[in-house]
Amino acid sequence: MGAFDWTIDGVSSTKYVQSSKLERRVDFLTSIVSAMHLRSALYARFEVRAPWAVEFAPGKERARFGLVTEGVCWLKRETHPPLRLHTGDLFLILDPDTFALGDENDTPTRTCASLMTETRADDGIIRFGGSGVSASFVTGWFGFNASTGRPLVELLPELLHFRLDEERNEALRATFSLLARETVQRDAGSDVVVRGLADVLFVQAVRAYMASAPEPRHGLLAALANPRLSRAIHAVHAAPEKPWKVESLASVAGMSRSAFAAAFRSTLEQTPLEYLARWRVHVAKRLLIETEQPLATIAHDLGYGSDNAFAKVFCRIVGVTPAVFRRKKTKLMTYERGIGREETGV
Repeated sequence: MGAFDWTIDGVSSTKYVQSSKLERRVDFLTSIVSAMHLRSALYARFEVRAPWAVEFAPGKERARFGLVTEGVCWLKRETHPPLRLHTGDLFLILDPDTFALGDENDTPTRTCASLMTETRADDGIIRFGGSGVSASFVTGWFGFNASTGRPLVELLPELLHFRLDEERNEALRATFSLLARETVQRDAGSDVVVRGLADVLFVQAVRAYMASAPEPRHGLLAALANPRLSRAIHAVHAAPEKPWKVESLASVAGMSRSAFAAAFRSTLEQTPLEYLARWRVHVAKRLLIETEQPLATIAHDLGYGSDNAFAKVFCRIVGVTPAVFRRKKTKLMTYERGIGREETGV
C-alpha cells in the first residue's frame, strides 16, 4: 500500500472506490450516528376522537417522531403548509419549532405536557377529544449531541416523511409494528424494548431518506456520490491525523491536483484542507466530550504539531478554545441528564 492508502473496518481504499453510492452514504451515516450520543426518551401512545388537537413544544438538539397507527390527521407547522397523514405514516422532525397534530387544521390545541399530566391512564395511553372519528398515534423524541451530530443534521431536511406501505420501507414498517405493539401491550420490560426500537427507527429513517433522496449537485451527499471525491473524504475520516496535503488527497482520488481541488471546492464549497480542519475539529469535539484526554494528546492524535496550533484552529471554527468547550459541554450534559429524569412532556 502507498503512504496515503488506508484501511478501515477491514475495507481498503482500493475496494472502497468500487462500492456503490448508497454504501458510501451508509458508511458516512454509521460514523456520524455513532458520535451523536443518540438518547431516546418519553414515548406516548394517543387514542383520540374528533375534535382533537395536541401541540408539541419546540426542542433543540432533538428529533421528534410520530407514527400514525390508525386513522388520519394533520401535521401543522407555523411556517409550512399542513401535511395530511394516514395510517402507516411516519414523520421525523429535526430541531423542531412548535408543531401540532389534529383532526382538522382549525381545531383548538391542548399542550402535550398538560395531556401527559391530566389524561394519561394507568396503561400509559393518553385518551382525549370528543365523540367523532377515532385515530391513534405514537410520538416521542430523540435527543442528540449537536456538536457531534451537526454534520448529519445539516444534510437532512427539517421534515422526513415516509409511507410505510411502500416496499422500500419494509424495514421501517417492521420496526414500526413492533414499536406500536409494545406501546399498547406494555409487557414486562416494554420501556427498555421501546427505547431500543425507537433508536433503530431513527437510524432506519435516516437511511431510508439517504437511499431515496434525489441526487444533489452540491454538498456532502453529492461528494459521497462521486467515487473519486468520496474516496478522499473517507480517507480523511479514516485517518484525520495523517499529514494530508491537496496533492496526497488528489492521489487518493486518482485525480490531478488542479482537477481535484476544483471539483472538491465546486461540490463542497470549501477547500480540501478546510474540510480536513473541520473534520479534525469534529473528532476533537467528540474526544473532548467523551474522554479526559489532555488537550496536548488530542492535538497530537489529530496531527497537530502542538496544542497551541490545535487550539488556534479549534477556536477559529468553533468560536471558543478547546478548554472552554470542554467545560461548557460537561456542565450542559450534567444539566441535561437532570432534566431528562424530570421532564413530563413528549
